[in-house]
Amino acid sequence: MQSRRLSLGLAAGAIAVAVVLFIVLKGDDGSDSTSAAGPTKITFRNGAPVGGVREIEVAKGDPVRLDVTPDVPAEVHVHGYEVAREVEADQTAKLEFPATAEGVFEVEVHHLVNGEEESGVQVAELNVTP
Repeated sequence: MQSRRLSLGLAAGAIAVAVVLFIVLKGDDGSDSTSAAGPTKITFRNGAPVGGVREIEVAKGDPVRLDVTPDVPAEVHVHGYEVAREVEADQTAKLEFPATAEGVFEVEVHHLVNGEEESGVQVAELNVTP
């Protein structure tokens, strides 16, 4: 009888340890917030974004983080937020700002020729939800 109680106690303890380990190892998948997420990385090949136009969705108030690496001198520009960075070819423009306005915004790379903006290439669509 005492060995049966001991076996049940050990089994209950093992289950409790398994549950705790599952919770600890599972961790937070980050689905509730993008604040811990790394930047969206966009690179260029032959003047175009690798993988096409990216779709980025964040909640209002979350940080937006973009690392854009064009293969020509360019200005990276987020329409509606008026956030822009000039960058040399094969260098990374790092943009970070809070998502303060709701809506859909284009992220473009404007090629620079002699310091002047040329046509823009859309690289992402930023969707900020309530």
